[in-house]
Amino acid sequence: MAHHPSDTSDLAWAMLKALLPTPPCQPPKGGAPEKWPRRNVVDAIRHITDNGTKWRALAADFGIPWRTVFGYFARWAKAGALKWILDQLRRRLRLRLRLRLRLRRRRCPQLPRPQRGRSRQHL
Repeated sequence: MAHHPSDTSDLAWAMLKALLPTPPCQPPKGGAPEKWPRRNVVDAIRHITDNGTKWRALAADFGIPWRTVFGYFARWAKAGALKWILDQLRRRLRLRLRLRLRLRRRRCPQLPRPQRGRSRQHL
């Protein structure tokens, strides 16, 4: 498989992998194992969404039929998994940004706050 700019990094995949729905082949449902690696499916979906490509125009070097990729996308979207994943990623990003802001505030000296009752001077 060729490398694409939209490919998922190892760090991002470690986080995303835990958020994806359980494959139907895993207990308790049973079933046949998935034919395509989920990371490749996610990379193909990201390639389509990042580039605005049509499903049928999915690059052949992904090695996965476009109908299969669309099937995963449609199934995850219908189950609400994509919205849930985006919500979780947003929540994690907000927490990370809050932590950075707190650390930055600790490192930077705070400016004195204006005293109450006094009017602020405008430039």
